[in-house]
Amino acid sequence: MTKLDIGSVPWSRRESWMSIALLEGARAPSGGDGVYLRTHHGGNNALFRLLPISDGASWVIDAEPHLLRLSARRSGFVELCFDGPDTVRIRGTGLGLELCAEPWSVVYSESVDLITFNMRPVLRRYQVERLCGGAETAGVQGKTHQSIKFSPDRTGRWEAAIDEFWSTWVKRKRAPFDECAASSEGDFTAFLPVWSVKRL
Repeated sequence: MTKLDIGSVPWSRRESWMSIALLEGARAPSGGDGVYLRTHHGGNNALFRLLPISDGASWVIDAEPHLLRLSARRSGFVELCFDGPDTVRIRGTGLGLELCAEPWSVVYSESVDLITFNMRPVLRRYQVERLCGGAETAGVQGKTHQSIKFSPDRTGRWEAAIDEFWSTWVKRKRAPFDECAASSEGDFTAFLPVWSVKRL
């Protein structure tokens, strides 16, 4: 089992412009030290900080090439995987999550299930689709960090998808989370022999 240190190696998938990294000290953006979803269009640009909704909680990070798990010491966990190069899937069990956007984002919503973040400096938009559980927005446009707070439903779970797009978002057919993680694992397994040969 391959383990990754996302403070040293950003967690991503082949052909994707997005990654997730632990940013601390001088590398951390305005939100402070933490785990961030980034885009690499135009540089290493933080988009969202991932915060556990639990008093005094901090993340315990367990990263494999196909699956990233963020656990809170006193409660549940959040898991992330890629669904192709342009979508990050995210789900939680027993723990809520605040997806806190950088202050230069413009946010609008088409429905309770679809929230769009227009990240103008990187010329990309991010469609956040709630798949199950609760989701509510917080913050004031242009004055504070805007965010989405995900909360578990009666089963203790929630799930969402984050799509990176340029102009027009097209609704997507979502495969089950575990299938997406398995696809990423297959990609990495196929890549290993090539990587080993190139190192020689």
